[in-house]
Amino acid sequence: MNRVLREIEDIRVDRVHGASELALKALQVLSLAALGSKARTAGEFGEEISFYAHRLQSVKPAMVAIANCVRCFEKHMKKTLAHCCDIEEARSGVLTAVERVTDAVVSARFRSIAHAAELIGNGAAVMTCSFSSTVIETFKRAKEQGKVFKVFCLESSCGNYKYGELVAARLEQSGTAVEVMPDREIDDMLTGIDMVLIGSDVILLDGSVVNGYPSLSVARAAARAPFPVPVYCIGDWTKLHPSSQPPVYDPGLDLIPSDFILGIVTENGIVAPSGLSIYLHDLSC
Repeated sequence: MNRVLREIEDIRVDRVHGASELALKALQVLSLAALGSKARTAGEFGEEISFYAHRLQSVKPAMVAIANCVRCFEKHMKKTLAHCCDIEEARSGVLTAVERVTDAVVSARFRSIAHAAELIGNGAAVMTCSFSSTVIETFKRAKEQGKVFKVFCLESSCGNYKYGELVAARLEQSGTAVEVMPDREIDDMLTGIDMVLIGSDVILLDGSVVNGYPSLSVARAAARAPFPVPVYCIGDWTKLHPSSQPPVYDPGLDLIPSDFILGIVTENGIVAPSGLSIYLHDLSC
């Protein structure tokens, strides 16, 4: 197995990084493939990169961000390779396409985090669960803004992993107050919570969201609390699935109906679940 295929396999078996992180890693793999290619012609080179791109699109069906980013890359690559005459020109074009999509991903994520951080009030108590690098960065951003708040993170136990502990370890590095609680105490923990903030592996067109366990239990508990707690999901164009039918997803993921979600925080601001079709129409990639 060559190095590129090993990197793709590493993405497939990864259980500790979020969808956004793995989507960026997939783009890095395409750069690696371009730099290491031994193709003799621009045509052979394009076929080789397309082969790896197709492998990446199917490596984690539940993390649609990877497939979306790779499809966006292919869109730019095809335009570039249509005008390339030699292998080095083609290689440069592919690297440029990777850079362009990477910039778009990073920009969208940065803006989504900025909008989400605005939701966190000074003195707030925020509940989260599962593992989301975007949610972690949101808390860090709010902390940098001088806000004082506390994060309550469910243990999010799945298989051999306790994702809440991974979240806590990252947050403690930035000095954010965080408490990890057992999954069985969801209902008890909601007392005094101002909002629930979760990430997303997939955002479906009907506004429902696929995210790690126990997101569904949290959303249900928030809805039935004596004083319902608002639930927000962070996502951007990379997470959007252009249908209301979820892809095949792992047992460790939950499907949260749109009725439980007050708003989806995107790079364009907060979108109501019912407004995703308009959001999708405005996307450029």
